[in-house]
Amino acid sequence: DQVALRMKYYSDVRTFGKSTSTAFNAPSEIDFTNNDWTGRFAEAEFYLLEEPNDYLTHNEFEVDESIWLSPQSVVEGRDDVVESAVDWILGNATSTESIKEKDLCKFYPNPSQGELIINNPSSEYKDLALYTLLGEKIAAFKIAPNSKQEIKQNLKGTFVLHISSKYTTPQVEKIFFTN
Repeated sequence: DQVALRMKYYSDVRTFGKSTSTAFNAPSEIDFTNNDWTGRFAEAEFYLLEEPNDYLTHNEFEVDESIWLSPQSVVEGRDDVVESAVDWILGNATSTESIKEKDLCKFYPNPSQGELIINNPSSEYKDLALYTLLGEKIAAFKIAPNSKQEIKQNLKGTFVLHISSKYTTPQVEKIFFTN
């Protein structure tokens, strides 16, 4: 579950299958001293840093493409989920919404020495957030439609820039700071 959640932060990743009830915890055995009974409990609860009161355990993990095996495809030895994913990868999918190149923010230089210029060519506001590789939010910005903004950060290392808006698929980029 942790890997699937992390992958959703990349703009060119889609999830296929059935929505699940996640299990972001570390279950431990309960000793009932009765061989007929077994039990487990969660010692840890996981949450996203930006939502510390929303525990992920048993929250729904939403998929981008809700699709599952049909009885007919099983009889035929086919996997509907894999076929749907392969169609999307090959560009043959009809139900998925792709990211339009004109809506993507451009940024430079990368690697950066502390100054990053973000160009928003789309006609909507974009929310930008800069994260460490461990998911800690360092900074957040808003950039106006059809505009350019300079961001100054005195950082060193690899960071993740998450760009989102109300109507488009999030864009995730790796940024390297060399200060």
